[in-house]
Amino acid sequence: MQRNNDRASYGMVLPAKGYNGVSYAFIAVALLIYAWASIIGVEAVLPSQVNDELTVMTLAQDPRSIEGTGGGYYYMALLAAQLPTDMIDLLVAAVGILFIFQAFKGVRTTLGASVVLFLVIPPILLFLTIFIKEIFTPLLTLAVIYAFRMRTDSIKYAIIAAIYIIYGLFFRQYFLLIIVTFLALSVFSNTDRILKVTLVVAFVACLLIIPDYYFFDLQVVRDNLNSDRLISSTGSRTAFTNLVPPGGVMSFLINYVYAAAVLNVPIAFLYFGPKEAALTVTAMVYAALTIISLRSGNSILRGLALLFASHVAVQLLFEPDLGSYLRHSSALLLYLTPAIPYFEMKWRQAKMAKRRARKHPALSSTRIAGRLPDVRG
Repeated sequence: MQRNNDRASYGMVLPAKGYNGVSYAFIAVALLIYAWASIIGVEAVLPSQVNDELTVMTLAQDPRSIEGTGGGYYYMALLAAQLPTDMIDLLVAAVGILFIFQAFKGVRTTLGASVVLFLVIPPILLFLTIFIKEIFTPLLTLAVIYAFRMRTDSIKYAIIAAIYIIYGLFFRQYFLLIIVTFLALSVFSNTDRILKVTLVVAFVACLLIIPDYYFFDLQVVRDNLNSDRLISSTGSRTAFTNLVPPGGVMSFLINYVYAAAVLNVPIAFLYFGPKEAALTVTAMVYAALTIISLRSGNSILRGLALLFASHVAVQLLFEPDLGSYLRHSSALLLYLTPAIPYFEMKWRQAKMAKRRARKHPALSSTRIAGRLPDVRG
């Protein structure tokens, strides 16, 4: 019965005919921005964003040179080698248009559509117009969203785990860690308070007994990746290293919190500029939508929010710079946009309740007291 209620509430959030005049108008604006970015090329705005695509296309000329290495670059190069250029362009455009329409689905108000428009601009500029690994992430998120609508929890989580495992094996291995984190958070969020405390104590105990070299290996990735970039002047403006030298659990926790602060509030911890301000606002909106979803009481919205939080929790381990962090996070935007129609729905319900209260005001305590019989002795 609970699952049926969740499905019904989700249907209210994302109706079958999920667009109105406002959403269509903002979709048109987003498509114009997308067309403009496609025509002039994102390198005109963000020159470094085409580096991955250039790498893929270079490898596609001779994919045998990295045969057997596996990984995202190999499979992207292999696919690019098999497809005509026009087919690649069509695939990229199809994913971009689908992403934009899905992001606005169910949005009814100007404010909600404005928020979505603000949030879809980074994906347009960072990956939706170029043939890189992130172009397939929206397809993964859509598959997961539909999997969340399954009635049986065991089937639902099995499908989601299978999607992430397959994607992790072929494109990004850290997706395997993400799905483990998500399943752990899902179990944690559905337990009672006593068990939650027990799990937290067990987690802290695990942190204390894990050998230091595991924490060192997790922390040193960012330093190794950015050491050369910080020495040179190429693409190093938002790169950063760990706050303290990599070591055991304490240095791991310090560096993890520092990375979270730098990547989400860069105007305070890295640079104070327009790009950093935009990223900070974007991170705040992401956080707000995550909280709305978690508090919605809707199992689908909560699951999507937990999955997004799992991505962020893992990304904080290794993200080397702001651009990479925003590109990876914005590729998951479709996990969060359903919270906007939900918020609009709750806002409309609250306004209707206020209107009904004004039309039919309840009896005040004074009037009620006046109507009660005098029982004083």
